[in-house]
Amino acid sequence: MAARDFRIGVGPLLIPDYIDRSEIVFQSSPNKFEIPPGHLWAGSLRNTMLSVIGTNLSRQLNSTQVRTYPWEPGASLDYSIAIDVQQFHAQTGGDAILEATWRLYDESSRRIVSQRHTNLKRPLEADGYEAVVVAQSKLLSDLASEIGNAIPH
Repeated sequence: MAARDFRIGVGPLLIPDYIDRSEIVFQSSPNKFEIPPGHLWAGSLRNTMLSVIGTNLSRQLNSTQVRTYPWEPGASLDYSIAIDVQQFHAQTGGDAILEATWRLYDESSRRIVSQRHTNLKRPLEADGYEAVVVAQSKLLSDLASEIGNAIPH
């Protein structure tokens, strides 16, 4: 747990065009992606990803001062996290995957404290899109945990 209530900004978050849409994306073969109609995210995927990562970081660090991008003008932060997602989808008969590069900045010096390229996988525990969303949510929690562990305590 954090020794104090860190002020943390989560974002900006970049996502590739192939998933920056309202539909859930599924990889059906090595070179083919499916965008099934009627299986939609509840809102903006980017905003949802930021919110889930922020909520998980807040819990992990016991901080009430986690903000998501764009934060209010003049916000005073201790750290910020820039995230560049390369992959975020599920594979037929396989796993949900999240590949991302992230950088943790110390806001007082604007220096990078930590940076990492990560490849995460979670098995699909059932058939259907609900299982995909559950696995993807767990991936975002895993990413938040990795980032949280890099924040100096």
